[in-house]
Amino acid sequence: MAFKVGSSTAVAVGIDYYWARKIAFDTASLQNKGDGDGWGWNISASHLNGPWSFGASFRSHAEADISGSTTAGGLTFGGTRTTLDIPWRAQIGVRYQVNPELAVEADVTRTGWSSFDILRISHNHPGVPINPIVSENHWKDVNAYRLGATYQLTSDTELRFGYSFDKGAMPDAYFSARTADADRNLFSIGIGRQLGDGLAIEAGYMYVKFKDRSLRSTTLPTTDPNGTLAYNGNYKTTVHLFGAGLSKRF
Repeated sequence: MAFKVGSSTAVAVGIDYYWARKIAFDTASLQNKGDGDGWGWNISASHLNGPWSFGASFRSHAEADISGSTTAGGLTFGGTRTTLDIPWRAQIGVRYQVNPELAVEADVTRTGWSSFDILRISHNHPGVPINPIVSENHWKDVNAYRLGATYQLTSDTELRFGYSFDKGAMPDAYFSARTADADRNLFSIGIGRQLGDGLAIEAGYMYVKFKDRSLRSTTLPTTDPNGTLAYNGNYKTTVHLFGAGLSKRF
């Protein structure tokens, strides 16, 4: 819900629902699967001052309770449980309308990845003793920096350009190949076009280049391979994202 405060300022509050449709966290001998959900909240504000626009938002930490099953030795047992931590996120941004066609924007986002600390998967299978799985992650809170621009090509067509730098949250001491996180650069282009009668189409493309990462640990793995020589190697990742949408205003 959004509320106008004065002629140039608005605040909004909302509720977030998270649905983890599928969680897969396997080990060398166990296959764990599950799903679950959780709730959070958000608050934001915006202010207009001539060609300048200012905004800030905060999205709370949330926990999704996951339940599922474990497969071991060809047999599947229910009663597997864990809690998935979803980090908080704070963002501030500013936009400047250079002229009627061109606008530029910059923002900074801080994500509380330190809540992704220790993942513990318990197995409550009567008569089937399976030790809990404990994965130590100890991720760090990190910043992301974003620049964007829009250009009104015609009265009906807007071009969009963006660049972001996202800092990796995973330290070498707890590196895991399950996600292989790293610093990354993101480049995006997009277009929006009004079709008339309240209809509009949107399309965009983003290219994500992760910084190459190498792990050369000398730590022997125990029950938790994170940060150990079990994950030694070179990691390279690139991602291509495409999106399209159709909207209708009434």
